[in-house]
Amino acid sequence: METTLHRQLKERYATEGAVLEQRLGRFRIDVVQRNQLVEIQLAPLAAIRDKIAALLKKHRVLVVKPIIVRKQLVKRRRAGGCVVSRRRSPKQGTVLDIFAELVHFTAG
Repeated sequence: METTLHRQLKERYATEGAVLEQRLGRFRIDVVQRNQLVEIQLAPLAAIRDKIAALLKKHRVLVVKPIIVRKQLVKRRRAGGCVVSRRRSPKQGTVLDIFAELVHFTAG
């Protein structure tokens, strides 16, 4: 299931004439543009390490990894139901988080 953040980032990075969610070989690419591919990864970068390595053999690839500085946790009775509570997450992201991501992305 695509998150709002993922969709918004795809729209942000897509230039005129770009195609969203395009299949390229065995991969699905978030944004295919004339001169590069754009992959947006909200999960750990290590999850797409092999995909990016394969794509880089023939394409320029831009990897977008947002660092979430503040997150609001919303609890609902059921999916799409009424909001029971909301609070800020105690976890806060910093620019240093990207280094931990890159260590696992390049190792392997």
